Amino acid sequence: MVGNKMSVETEKATQEGKSAELAARCHEIQTGLTLVEVPEFDTLTATGMAVRLALHIRGLPAINFDVLRLVASHYLGIPPVVVKRIVEILGEVEFVKIAKEGKRIKTILPTVPYYQDLYNTLGDYAVTQGLNESEQLSIEILKRLAKSPEKLESLKSQLGADKKLINRAIEIGQEGAYLRQYRYRGRDVLLSPVYFSENADIFADIVAAKGSKQVQKVLNAVKSAQGIPLEIIRKKRRYPM
Repeated sequence: MVGNKMSVETEKATQEGKSAELAARCHEIQTGLTLVEVPEFDTLTATGMAVRLALHIRGLPAINFDVLRLVASHYLGIPPVVVKRIVEILGEVEFVKIAKEGKRIKTILPTVPYYQDLYNTLGDYAVTQGLNESEQLSIEILKRLAKSPEKLESLKSQLGADKKLINRAIEIGQEGAYLRQYRYRGRDVLLSPVYFSENADIFADIVAAKGSKQVQKVLNAVKSAQGIPLEIIRKKRRYPM
């Protein structure tokens, strides 16, 4: 019985981790795109905006909806015509209490939980709503690039999706500045500045020369030499060249 209980708890924790990661990726993608309209995206966009709005209203007192709509548009990049939908999503997952006069929203009272619960809940929402192939592909690409830059051809082979869809996902990512393509040693390398904004050239060069697994060795070397510039670690060959 104890073993079964532990198994259920482990499975639950694993699922929660996946949901939280999904919401985080939606948020990162949408933050990069901001006001760039992507016709292929729906649930991804809504989830990303919901995370963004939830993070910014957490802990606040009751908010006038008209004021929220203006602030969300000006500071958070959420179009005014979309704010109502995003608020209703937050209401659906019980992150806000909505006060209406007729069909018109008057005020909202944030009841947003903290970090992990926030991401878990909105990730579950995205799963329930469903993600189309383009959305799933964009999320999967960013998920892989969060661990390490990748050789472009190798990434395409691993994904196994239609090349046109992959190229479009990369195009969207570059428009949103959460993907960047480099050319090193005659190879194209795809990198996410969200995770590798510093020393991007070095990481891209390592991947082009030795592959993405080599980056993990570099990161381990960095962890064991906190405070030492990456270029010095590289010169001292703290990882195999």
